Amino acid sequence: MSKVLIIDDAETMRRAVTDALSPAGFTVVSAPDGFRGIAALKEMRDLSLVIIDLNMPGMSGFGVLDWMRKDGSAHLPPAVFMTTEVSEATLSQAKKAGAVGWLVKPCRAEQLVAVVSRVVAKRSERHGS
Repeated sequence: MSKVLIIDDAETMRRAVTDALSPAGFTVVSAPDGFRGIAALKEMRDLSLVIIDLNMPGMSGFGVLDWMRKDGSAHLPPAVFMTTEVSEATLSQAKKAGAVGWLVKPCRAEQLVAVVSRVVAKRSERHGS
């Protein structure tokens, strides 16, 4: 079973992601901010994917991605941004920072499941798991 971490300051978004992914067979864990998200990333070695809100107080999603890129640990999962921001400049910045996907809030549960399933499958192919 694949485990997904959602880092978002909005409890309603964390709950919506859990409600969408759990019936599709994913285990979902959550963190309410970037700092606790990084703590979870350091602790959990079995994550298949992390979904990160771009705009959060304290540490933005870019801050989390920056930490992930600098840490460089092999166990770190791929990252997908979930945000209301849709500008080309922001999307380009996210790709350069290391995000492998992008979801615009609000997204439909089916869309979320499809993106997460695709990214997790690609990672499994690469890692032979």
